[in-house]
Amino acid sequence: MGEQIHVALWPGISAVKHDPNSDIFNSVAEAAVRHHALAGQTFVINVMSTIDEDTVNALEKDLKFSNTPEFIVPGVGWPAIINPRDEIIGEPLTDKEGIVYAEINMEALIDIKHICDSVGHYARWDVVNLNLNLSKHIPYQLHKGLLSAKTPIEKSVKDQRKAQMRSIIELIKLEATTCSVLISILART
Repeated sequence: MGEQIHVALWPGISAVKHDPNSDIFNSVAEAAVRHHALAGQTFVINVMSTIDEDTVNALEKDLKFSNTPEFIVPGVGWPAIINPRDEIIGEPLTDKEGIVYAEINMEALIDIKHICDSVGHYARWDVVNLNLNLSKHIPYQLHKGLLSAKTPIEKSVKDQRKAQMRSIIELIKLEATTCSVLISILART
Protein backbone atom coordinates (compact mmCIF):
# COMPACT_ATOMS: atom_id res chain seq x y z
CA MET A 1 0.00 0.00 0.00
CA GLY A 2 3.06 2.27 0.13
CA GLU A 3 3.56 5.04 2.64
CA GLN A 4 0.68 5.26 5.09
CA ILE A 5 1.86 7.82 7.65
CA HIS A 6 4.39 10.53 6.75
CA VAL A 7 6.11 12.60 9.44
CA ALA A 8 7.23 16.00 8.16
CA LEU A 9 9.71 17.96 10.28
CA TRP A 10 10.20 21.65 9.60
CA PRO A 11 12.49 24.15 11.34
CA GLY A 12 10.93 27.04 13.24
CA ILE A 13 11.65 29.59 10.51
CA SER A 14 8.56 31.64 11.38
CA ALA A 15 10.34 32.69 14.60
CA VAL A 16 13.37 34.09 12.73
CA LYS A 17 12.21 37.64 12.06
CA HIS A 18 15.27 38.99 10.24
CA ASP A 19 14.29 36.82 7.25
CA PRO A 20 11.67 38.58 5.11
CA ASN A 21 10.15 35.19 4.21
CA SER A 22 9.57 34.14 7.82
CA ASP A 23 6.04 35.58 7.85
CA ILE A 24 4.89 33.23 5.09
CA PHE A 25 6.79 30.14 6.25
CA ASN A 26 3.85 28.61 8.14
CA SER A 27 1.67 28.99 5.04
CA VAL A 28 4.35 27.38 2.87
CA ALA A 29 4.68 24.45 5.29
CA GLU A 30 0.89 24.04 5.41
CA ALA A 31 0.60 24.00 1.62
CA ALA A 32 3.46 21.51 1.29
CA VAL A 33 2.15 19.01 3.85
CA ARG A 34 -1.43 19.23 2.62
CA HIS A 35 -0.25 18.55 -0.93
CA HIS A 36 1.85 15.60 0.23
CA ALA A 37 -1.13 14.13 2.08
CA LEU A 38 -3.34 14.22 -1.02
CA ALA A 39 -0.74 13.38 -3.67
CA GLY A 40 0.92 10.72 -1.55
CA GLN A 41 -2.42 9.35 -0.32
CA THR A 42 -1.06 9.32 3.21
CA PHE A 43 -1.64 10.80 6.61
CA VAL A 44 0.84 13.57 7.40
CA ILE A 45 1.94 14.44 10.90
CA ASN A 46 3.53 17.87 10.57
CA VAL A 47 6.05 18.76 13.27
CA MET A 48 7.71 22.16 13.60
CA SER A 49 10.45 23.27 15.96
CA THR A 50 9.31 25.39 18.87
CA ILE A 51 11.35 28.42 19.81
CA ASP A 52 10.63 29.33 23.43
CA GLU A 53 11.84 32.28 25.52
CA ASP A 54 14.71 30.25 27.01
CA THR A 55 15.97 29.35 23.53
CA VAL A 56 15.79 32.99 22.43
CA ASN A 57 17.76 34.08 25.53
CA ALA A 58 20.39 31.37 25.01
CA LEU A 59 20.81 32.30 21.34
CA GLU A 60 21.10 35.98 22.20
CA LYS A 61 23.82 35.17 24.74
CA ASP A 62 25.74 32.61 22.63
CA LEU A 63 25.45 34.38 19.29
CA LYS A 64 25.75 37.87 20.80
CA PHE A 65 22.81 39.45 19.00
CA SER A 66 21.10 40.85 22.09
CA ASN A 67 21.45 44.34 20.63
CA THR A 68 19.29 43.32 17.65
CA PRO A 69 15.76 43.01 19.02
CA GLU A 70 13.27 40.87 17.15
CA PHE A 71 16.05 38.91 15.41
CA ILE A 72 14.42 35.75 16.70
CA VAL A 73 11.20 35.60 18.73
CA PRO A 74 9.34 32.82 20.51
CA GLY A 75 7.10 30.92 18.16
CA VAL A 76 5.54 27.56 17.42
CA GLY A 77 5.01 27.26 13.66
CA TRP A 78 2.29 25.08 12.17
CA PRO A 79 2.24 21.58 13.69
CA ALA A 80 -0.86 19.67 12.60
CA ILE A 81 -2.18 16.33 11.34
CA ILE A 82 -3.64 16.02 7.83
CA ASN A 83 -5.61 13.10 6.40
CA PRO A 84 -5.25 11.77 2.82
CA ARG A 85 -8.25 13.85 1.71
CA ASP A 86 -6.31 17.06 2.54
CA GLU A 87 -8.42 17.69 5.65
CA ILE A 88 -6.97 18.93 8.93
CA ILE A 89 -7.84 16.32 11.57
CA GLY A 90 -5.41 17.51 14.27
CA GLU A 91 -5.86 21.25 14.66
CA PRO A 92 -2.57 23.17 14.39
CA LEU A 93 -0.97 24.71 17.45
CA THR A 94 0.21 28.16 16.42
CA ASP A 95 0.38 30.00 19.72
CA LYS A 96 1.86 27.53 22.22
CA GLU A 97 3.98 24.42 22.51
CA GLY A 98 2.01 21.23 22.89
CA ILE A 99 0.97 17.93 21.35
CA VAL A 100 -1.46 17.68 18.44
CA TYR A 101 -3.85 14.75 18.73
CA ALA A 102 -6.04 13.13 16.08
CA GLU A 103 -7.67 9.80 15.45
CA ILE A 104 -6.33 8.19 12.29
CA ASN A 105 -8.68 5.93 10.34
CA MET A 106 -6.57 3.68 8.14
CA GLU A 107 -9.68 2.81 6.08
CA ALA A 108 -9.44 6.34 4.65
CA LEU A 109 -6.34 5.23 2.75
CA ILE A 110 -8.44 2.76 0.77
CA ASP A 111 -11.16 5.32 0.02
CA ILE A 112 -8.71 7.92 -1.30
CA LYS A 113 -7.55 5.47 -4.00
CA HIS A 114 -10.87 6.12 -5.77
CA ILE A 115 -9.98 9.80 -6.06
CA CYS A 116 -6.25 9.72 -6.71
CA ASP A 117 -5.21 6.34 -8.06
CA SER A 118 -1.43 6.39 -8.44
CA VAL A 119 -1.15 2.65 -9.00
CA GLY A 120 -4.16 2.21 -11.29
CA HIS A 121 -4.80 4.23 -14.43
CA TYR A 122 -1.61 6.29 -13.86
CA ALA A 123 0.36 3.04 -14.06
CA ARG A 124 -0.88 1.98 -17.52
CA TRP A 125 2.07 0.94 -19.68
CA ASP A 126 0.38 2.31 -22.81
CA VAL A 127 0.21 5.79 -21.23
CA VAL A 128 3.54 5.91 -19.40
CA ASN A 129 6.37 3.45 -19.66
CA LEU A 130 10.01 3.20 -18.70
CA ASN A 131 12.62 1.77 -21.03
CA LEU A 132 15.94 0.73 -19.53
CA ASN A 133 18.85 0.67 -21.95
CA LEU A 134 21.76 -1.25 -20.41
CA SER A 135 24.08 -0.80 -23.39
CA LYS A 136 26.82 1.82 -23.47
CA HIS A 137 25.39 5.00 -24.95
CA ILE A 138 26.01 8.69 -25.46
CA PRO A 139 23.88 11.27 -23.60
CA TYR A 140 21.46 11.53 -26.54
CA GLN A 141 20.35 9.17 -29.25
CA LEU A 142 18.72 9.86 -32.58
CA HIS A 143 16.00 7.45 -33.65
CA LYS A 144 14.94 6.88 -37.23
CA GLY A 145 11.89 8.87 -38.08
CA LEU A 146 12.33 11.49 -35.34
CA LEU A 147 14.58 13.83 -37.27
CA SER A 148 15.15 14.24 -40.94
CA ALA A 149 18.78 15.36 -40.55
CA LYS A 150 21.52 12.77 -40.12
CA THR A 151 24.29 13.29 -37.59
CA PRO A 152 27.56 13.72 -39.50
CA ILE A 153 30.56 11.70 -38.40
CA GLU A 154 33.28 14.23 -37.79
CA LYS A 155 36.83 13.66 -36.71
CA SER A 156 37.54 16.56 -34.38
CA VAL A 157 36.08 16.73 -30.89
CA LYS A 158 34.97 20.31 -31.48
CA ASP A 159 33.02 19.35 -34.59
CA GLN A 160 31.50 16.36 -32.77
CA ARG A 161 30.34 18.62 -29.93
CA LYS A 162 28.82 21.06 -32.39
CA ALA A 163 26.98 18.19 -34.08
CA GLN A 164 25.79 16.94 -30.69
CA MET A 165 24.46 20.40 -29.78
CA ARG A 166 22.67 20.71 -33.13
CA SER A 167 21.07 17.30 -32.57
CA ILE A 168 20.05 18.20 -29.03
CA ILE A 169 18.50 21.47 -30.24
CA GLU A 170 16.57 19.53 -32.89
CA LEU A 171 15.34 17.10 -30.22
CA ILE A 172 14.24 20.01 -28.01
CA LYS A 173 12.37 21.58 -30.93
CA LEU A 174 10.70 18.23 -31.64
CA GLU A 175 9.75 17.83 -27.97
CA ALA A 176 8.29 21.35 -27.87
CA THR A 177 6.24 20.61 -30.99
CA THR A 178 5.02 17.33 -29.49
CA CYS A 179 4.02 19.12 -26.28
CA SER A 180 2.13 21.76 -28.27
CA VAL A 181 0.24 19.07 -30.17
CA LEU A 182 -0.61 17.23 -26.94
CA ILE A 183 -1.82 20.46 -25.30
CA SER A 184 -4.05 21.27 -28.26
CA ILE A 185 -5.47 17.73 -28.21
CA LEU A 186 -6.13 17.96 -24.46
CA ALA A 187 -7.71 21.39 -24.89
CA ARG A 188 -10.24 19.91 -27.32
CA THR A 189 -11.31 17.17 -24.94
